[in-house]
Amino acid sequence: MPHEHGPKSQGPKKGYLQKDEDAYLSEQPKLEAYGYAPGQSLKDKVAVITGGDSGIGAATAILFAKEGAQVVLVYYESDADADRTAKRISEVGKEPLAFATDIGSEDAVVELADKITEKFPKVDILVNNAGEQHVHEHL
Repeated sequence: MPHEHGPKSQGPKKGYLQKDEDAYLSEQPKLEAYGYAPGQSLKDKVAVITGGDSGIGAATAILFAKEGAQVVLVYYESDADADRTAKRISEVGKEPLAFATDIGSEDAVVELADKITEKFPKVDILVNNAGEQHVHEHL
């Protein structure tokens, strides 16, 4: 899946999780409740999910897609995680959009908003899930 990359205000800070860290977890996050029967309660809605490439954001994106929403994944830089999430969204019948950008940068957010509004007339749901992760080394 092609990804759009916006401006980055800075690279990852020392001590933060680096690219594709989900792949190195001893137990993979459980992103779906298998057996869940979606009701299409978000049909024809547009949902923008920051931090949508992994963890809670990915689970939310997949659930929203199952419920019929058009999902826009916004993530910092983990293309592999975004690809996995986008692939699953495609498998449930929706075509996701994915944008890699730094939402800590006002310029990047303005550019992102412009790209989203070029594709959709409005956003119905915004999930501000993005956050910073600080890894602590144990001595």
